Formats: sequence, C-alpha cells, structure tokens
Amino acid sequence: MEPQPPPTQETPAPVAETTPPPAPTTEPPKSQTAPTVTTPSAAKGAIIVTISEPGFTLTLDGKPISGFRPSGPNQYLIAGLNAGRRTLAAQKAGFRADPESAAVNVVENQTQRVVFKLAPNGPGRWSLQGARPGTQVVHTASGRVIGTADAQGNASGADLPEGWQELELRLKGYHRRSGFRVNIRPGQEGTITGSDTQLERIDVLVELQGVEPRTAMLTIEHTRFELKYDGPTTLRTLPAQIKLPPGTYNLTFSAPGFESETITVGLKDYPLAPKVKLRAKK
Repeated sequence: MEPQPPPTQETPAPVAETTPPPAPTTEPPKSQTAPTVTTPSAAKGAIIVTISEPGFTLTLDGKPISGFRPSGPNQYLIAGLNAGRRTLAAQKAGFRADPESAAVNVVENQTQRVVFKLAPNGPGRWSLQGARPGTQVVHTASGRVIGTADAQGNASGADLPEGWQELELRLKGYHRRSGFRVNIRPGQEGTITGSDTQLERIDVLVELQGVEPRTAMLTIEHTRFELKYDGPTTLRTLPAQIKLPPGTYNLTFSAPGFESETITVGLKDYPLAPKVKLRAKK
C-alpha cells in the first residue's frame, strides 16, 4: 500500500479590510434667536369712586369686588376693567346709597368717575341751627311743639312725616316767624339755618311827650317779664320815646322841686303814652 501524501492545508484567502466609511459629519446648528412674538395686552379702563362713608362694599355687575385702592380723600381707584357698560353699586349696613347704583361706560385707557353718598337709614330728620336759645320749633300743620333750641341755638328731631313740612319759630318776647319749609326724606336731614332764625324782639313803644316838667328824670323798674329789660334804668333827660319789651313796669318820674310820682304799667304789643304831671313841692 502506497503511502498517502500529507493533506494539504488550504491557506485562507486574505480578507480585505474594509474601512468603514467615515461617519458623516454634522456641524452643530448655529445658534439662532427665535423671533419674538409680541402679543399686545388688552387695554383696560378704570373707575374712580368718591364715597362719603368708610366701611362700605362695592359691587360691579352684582358681584362684590376687592383690590381697589385709595386715590385721594374719600376716593378709591378700581383699575383693570374690561371695556363695556358696567353697573356699580355701593352698600353699607344701616345706610342707603344715593344713587342706589350707577351705570358706567368703561372705555379703554380712560378713567370714569362715580360719586356715592351714604346716608343713615331710618326716618328723615329736621334740624335748627343758629337760633336764639329757647326758641321753640312748631309744626305748623298740627300746632305741635317738636323741639326747643339749646344753649347753642340748635335743635333737631325725627318725628315728622315724609314730604315737605312747614315749621314756625316762637320765643317769648319775640315776634313769631313762620314759613320755614323742610323736605323730610328717609335717611336725610332738612335744615333751618341763617339769619332768619334770629327772631326779632318785641319792643313796645312808650311815648313820653305827656310828662311835665320836661326836666323830669325817669327810673324804670321791670317787675314782671317774659324777656328782661336790659337797657338803662335811669334816664336823667327824658327822651321823646323809649322801647321796652313786654312786661310790667314801675315808672317813677322825679324832678327837683316836684313830688315824685310812680305809675305801674303793663306793656303788651301796643304803644303807651302815659300822662304824668308832677306836683310842685309846697
């Protein structure tokens, strides 16, 4: 048996090295600034409210609002309101607002103004200011005295029916004055004031032309009165006439060389002309 030649080892074919293609290069994106889109904010309107009382609540279109801030004496700013017709109201417990509500046309970039007056609820009141102390206030229709002025000349009350009422002022020793009209409205006050509240004193004219001698001296004693006489009590030279408030007086006439004479007179509202003739001393 013939020997077999050794097996021939096959040399593997060379493997071509394949260089992978270079990865594509991507340059980083250049920094770019995105365009700014400006969205205009909606324009707003505002309201300034003037209100006479603190401690109030405001409602806008029936809903309570907050965040308003003071902008002056008794003034408050409500800002950031959408344009359109709005209804604003003011409220406070125990008070009523005048007006009860206000329609406001809110306009962009504009400020509207509203004024509210708050007055206490309840019956309307009347008041008298600057009268003479003791002056009585009389309700003309009923004849009822409804008040008397204090030491400062003031009086007030809340006992008159609603509507226009006429009042009269009275004071003993003074002329009455009527025709004062006040409008009584709930939560409000009708006031009587001014120089007309100062009633004029009733003065009675005393004529002294009938006194003899004309050189007589007069002494005045006011014994009964509603308004005290505050004038001179001794007149050394007789005037033609004097004015005295109503009341009872002792009038004493005297002159050198004559007997004194005293007469008692009651003065009301009409003139007096006493006839006095002094007798010469013996």
